[in-house]
Amino acid sequence: MASHGYIVVGFDAPYRTSVVVLPNNRVVTRRSADNPENLNPDAANRLINRLLPMWISDTKFKVNRLQQLNASDPSGKFARRLDLQRLGMFGHSFGGATALHVCHEDARCKSGDRHRWRSVRQSRAGGPQTAFHVYFQRSQP
Repeated sequence: MASHGYIVVGFDAPYRTSVVVLPNNRVVTRRSADNPENLNPDAANRLINRLLPMWISDTKFKVNRLQQLNASDPSGKFARRLDLQRLGMFGHSFGGATALHVCHEDARCKSGDRHRWRSVRQSRAGGPQTAFHVYFQRSQP
């Protein structure tokens, strides 16, 4: 993708990935209680409804950080090189659910794709109610 001019940003979500080292070198590990696969369906849905807003917030933070780097990057690697007018997101499973919600809530996201989101039902306003593969693209105003 990079050879075609795309920049791909990937990240691990604290409390969902086995181990994440934060920029301040703090190590965050996932407790087994934070793994929906280890829970009964009702408990898993409660956990997912608690974690999804955090993942959405984390993702928006990353996009905000990309905007900051595009405006002023001390290293000069990214300043004025990112086309954030054509931002897209994709993810697998819970990451796909996160991408879907971020693109639904944040107009900066113009297109997205999610893969294999199992039967997680969300009650968030305007959120998905069924599990399926979807491709969507925000139309230009």
